[in-house]
Amino acid sequence: MKSKVVTAGEAVALVQDGNTICCNGFVQSGIPEAALEALEKRFLETGHPNNLRLFAAAGQADGKERGLNRLGHEGILRKVVAGNWGRMPKVAKLALDNKIFAYNLPQGVICQLYITLASGKPGFFSKVGLQTFVDPRLEGGRVNECTTKDIVKLVQVEGGEWLFYTVGTVDVAFIRGTTADPSGNITMEKESLTLDNLAQAMAAKNCNGIVIAQVERIAEQGSLNEGVAAIANEEKVTQYITLTAEAGTVGGVLAGGGNFGAGVNADAVFDQSQMFDFYDGGGLDMACLGMAECDEQGNVNVSRFGPRLIGCGGFINISQNARSMVFAGTFTAGGLKVGVSGGKLQILQEGKARKFVKKVNQVSFSGEYAMQRGQPVYFITERCVFQRGHKGLVLTEVAPGIDIEKDILALMDFVPIIRESALMDSRIFLDGPMGLEADLLNLDLPDRISYDPARNILFLNFEGMYVRVKEDIETLRALLEKRCREIGKRVGVFVNYDSFRINENVADDLAEMDRYMLENYWTNVTRYATSAFMRMKLDQAFSKRDIAPHVFERKEEAQAFLTSGGN
Repeated sequence: MKSKVVTAGEAVALVQDGNTICCNGFVQSGIPEAALEALEKRFLETGHPNNLRLFAAAGQADGKERGLNRLGHEGILRKVVAGNWGRMPKVAKLALDNKIFAYNLPQGVICQLYITLASGKPGFFSKVGLQTFVDPRLEGGRVNECTTKDIVKLVQVEGGEWLFYTVGTVDVAFIRGTTADPSGNITMEKESLTLDNLAQAMAAKNCNGIVIAQVERIAEQGSLNEGVAAIANEEKVTQYITLTAEAGTVGGVLAGGGNFGAGVNADAVFDQSQMFDFYDGGGLDMACLGMAECDEQGNVNVSRFGPRLIGCGGFINISQNARSMVFAGTFTAGGLKVGVSGGKLQILQEGKARKFVKKVNQVSFSGEYAMQRGQPVYFITERCVFQRGHKGLVLTEVAPGIDIEKDILALMDFVPIIRESALMDSRIFLDGPMGLEADLLNLDLPDRISYDPARNILFLNFEGMYVRVKEDIETLRALLEKRCREIGKRVGVFVNYDSFRINENVADDLAEMDRYMLENYWTNVTRYATSAFMRMKLDQAFSKRDIAPHVFERKEEAQAFLTSGGN
């Protein structure tokens, strides 16, 4: 059998003018740098290959000269479909100068296009990208003026809107492994990520193309063994929260900077396409992403700013499909400096650029679409918190020491909805741990439940409590049932909802718990909350289930109502 081991120069000599190529890598991990360097060298010396079409899911470069920036020479590329453009400024300049046809599609979509190609399908249906710049009713993912052809179509399937992403072929796949044998079998024991290696190789094979694999060493024929190892992560916080990165890392401690995407002590490493299958199927309970611009409708832009082409990467896949969404970032940009003194936030130097604008430059995330689907969305900054309400952004929390008029409203291009804003958690602005482990596990719940046998009243102190997910309510219900069984008779219940917070998607579960407890253990229940907004929310949640809300503004009124037997 002829050996498949060749030099980098011999390998790239197989790439022909007009070929469609794809390349593996994520930021600076897993890039077949030597192969790309040889391809660049061949083009600069001979002018070939030229007019290449490139598929690139993630940002596969260093933001300067390496990685896909090696293809940033006029003539070598004809068309680029990429998820992230920010790390390949040389290629982005070709697009912005209308020297190439260019598209920006969600990172996960491009990963799935490899699988689609491998399976011989003409494209695939997805809801990812609806009502964002990828939607053909807006920009269709087109990056520049010379790009006019639609590769994304809006279709109706059984009464619902879908996007249909079309594909071409892959002639050459550039991937990277650790060890290869003369037959071309490859292992990746020293690679931090597998990414799209298998999917790209399958796509090239099924398109009658070739695979160029850069490896570190050559092994004897028949000597390679593959294996998968899962390492339990014993880090104190992450044992309760499973962190993921779109590159395929699950669990462990995620790396940052140029190593972003990889991780230490990962529980598992998926192929990148498998990771996006998980995201698109709603596998994330919550996602936390950055925000560069946000407007009054809760639209977020992270992908394009005037002449700067960044790209959406995996942002759209993640933000559209997480069960709840948190955007985090500074309130202003460009020189912002803050400090904390005496438990209060201080703005030492304000940022030069506003981030909360009337209308974002490009819609990477649609606030209206999130509201239509019932996705809770929060926007967290150092000085305040907003939530996407039914009619736009609602100011819900303000940091201690911050003046709403001077430090918030005066620096926004629109006026948010203002009802009653609570103070942000004071622990954020104090030294020392915040005790988040206790919050996550509801360790203080037993201390929030007390019983007065003389008056036969069960007191529930929910002050400052934050109910995030359905499991929080299930834990509370189990504790309440246990305590009521110990008491041995029906009890009256008094609930303090002061500074209480609850995710809207579990409000019905809280009301259902109260209905169940009233049917089985409680004689009646009275509640109080000084926040008019919280009283309104509780009233709506309980009234929907035909439960008398009995929510009072003052503690004394609630106690009097309960003592009188609810009359």
